[in-house]
Amino acid sequence: MKYINIFIDKIKKNKIEFILLLLILIIASLLRFYNIVDFLHFANDEARDAFIVKNIFENNSIPLLGPETSIGHFYLGPIFYYFLIPLFLIFNFHPVSGAILSAILGILSVLLIWKITRNIFSKEAALITAFLYSISFIVVLHSRWSWNPNLVPFFFLLYIFSFYKFKASKINLNKYFYLWIISIGILVQLHASTFILVPISIVLFIFYRPKNLKWNNYLISLILLIILFSPFLTYELNNNFENIYKIIKVLFDSSNDVDFFSKIKFNILSFIEFINAILLANFLGFNNNFSFLEINIHRLSFIPGLIAFFGIFSISIIHIYNNKKKSKFIFVLFTLLLIFFIFSKKILFIHYYILFFPLIFILLGFLLSLLYKKNILFKSVVFLIIIFISLSNFLYTFDFFSGLKQNTWQKHHTIPFYQTNKAINFIVKKAKNDKIHLNCEIQDYCKSFEYLLALKGIKIANNSSKILRIYYSFNINSDFKPIQIEEIN
Repeated sequence: MKYINIFIDKIKKNKIEFILLLLILIIASLLRFYNIVDFLHFANDEARDAFIVKNIFENNSIPLLGPETSIGHFYLGPIFYYFLIPLFLIFNFHPVSGAILSAILGILSVLLIWKITRNIFSKEAALITAFLYSISFIVVLHSRWSWNPNLVPFFFLLYIFSFYKFKASKINLNKYFYLWIISIGILVQLHASTFILVPISIVLFIFYRPKNLKWNNYLISLILLIILFSPFLTYELNNNFENIYKIIKVLFDSSNDVDFFSKIKFNILSFIEFINAILLANFLGFNNNFSFLEINIHRLSFIPGLIAFFGIFSISIIHIYNNKKKSKFIFVLFTLLLIFFIFSKKILFIHYYILFFPLIFILLGFLLSLLYKKNILFKSVVFLIIIFISLSNFLYTFDFFSGLKQNTWQKHHTIPFYQTNKAINFIVKKAKNDKIHLNCEIQDYCKSFEYLLALKGIKIANNSSKILRIYYSFNINSDFKPIQIEEIN
């Protein structure tokens, strides 16, 4: 009751702020849950995860390993699958289960990023940050389907929040320290890009370690990590540490690296493109694939990213050396992440920057709030910047949703679930004796067809007399466009 009264008092003192925050959360919810079933992205990776969770209950098979990485081909810890279990149970193993988890954590991320920014900077910075983060097309996109990297932003924000609280608090220190340790243990099981947080966390802890931590705090944190990694460690102990060996090999093997300076140049240019993509939806689609395989520095969309990159980085460096306030560690964290990424292997896809998703908006919100507090002219400039970023992202989001609805979207996530489901229902009607021989030519979705047919009780069998070919084409009229189906016999 005491905490409820405190919360109510805070709302009374900050009515406008909480109304605006509520509106932001409503917008975030609408963008993340709008047609989430019909527009769901459910391809091979998502079907693989769904099969593994389904197998837990059908065969009492507890996964000791998580998803396989694309670089190094080692396996992560299995915690992502454990997060999926309750949602799959609630929604009866429907493919949307994992997407709902991502959407919920995406909305909570908006609330958490507001809380962090308000604690460290100001309420103006917090509202700006939360709003821009809530509407960012790429952030929204990564909150709408089930994929292990998509949980990273929420747990990274939890990492930031708990670290700030335990370094700044004199009470409840242990609670926040353990929460920080838990968030690290979760993050490094979600995606290989988060391994970078291990050395960064060591550096941060050396500089900011509270003096009143005792030996038992370290012992408890070690026990927590052992518990979190117990499935993974169990597998490694029984398999000669094969994944740990592969991880070490990837981290320290430089034999396949490109020229050192070329790699740094590529990563800097990629980061500038990333700034464009996350803030401006890459200037309304000049780079549709959200990858950095082809970088064109002459493109118009490169200019705002270039300005933003040097602006954010320069102000971060200045703040690190000149600012003695509580916000300093955010800039230290951002700079450490940037340095580690620039000197790492070539980064080709945007999800490898997923740790930067919340940080970019926290820093942007802070910078815009500084301008907002100056005078009416700067207030107007801030409003114009917010309007421009908002329009860019809303237009791109509208283009995405309308393209999926009209079957004209050909950039990424090209096959919406409602089309896949229609194709599956058609195949089920053609199946004989609950079997079907399926010639699948849509390589990225074959496992998803297999999972959806399994939910319908249909097995894919080569000895079935009913043979169907399923392939991909935008040029042929079909009830399942872009999926095409034809009977071979």
